[in-house]
Amino acid sequence: MTCTLSEEHLFCLEGCRSYKQYYKMRKGFEEDHCAFCNLDRTFNKVIFETEHVMVWKVPEEYLRDTLKLHALIVPVRHVRFEADLSEAEALDIHHAKQFVRNELGYTGGLSHVREGPMNKNAGTVDHLHINVFEVNETGEVRIPVFKDPSGRSDNKIRATRFSERYETGEIPT
Repeated sequence: MTCTLSEEHLFCLEGCRSYKQYYKMRKGFEEDHCAFCNLDRTFNKVIFETEHVMVWKVPEEYLRDTLKLHALIVPVRHVRFEADLSEAEALDIHHAKQFVRNELGYTGGLSHVREGPMNKNAGTVDHLHINVFEVNETGEVRIPVFKDPSGRSDNKIRATRFSERYETGEIPT
């Protein structure tokens, strides 16, 4: 199936670190569904959920080696800006943050919101989400908000290689 990908989709695909991630994201774009609205619950184990919010820890294979914890807090409703949340959704996000601290043992680090167009927040999923990072103190952690176009060449090269594999019909194992 050939599909015209938007500039935002292409930007998001550049951020994929593995072919498996690229494959899943591109399939989602081609089928016009959001990875968070149609969450793969066999891969992403939701550990806290309400009517308005879900929390899961990033699967081990995607966890940066400098992080002790990477949890995602995601509203159930597809929304792109935090300011568009209802009061009930915002309150449930607050409860989700309490869960991460109290139940997952989060002792500090960085909690950041990715919202709006992906090229303005260096994200890969066009659905509002909050990343919660706790470092393991083994190395520096840098979180981009905007990726300098001059520094994107390696990501573009990797995405082109993934695209070639995808176009030949390769299914990741």
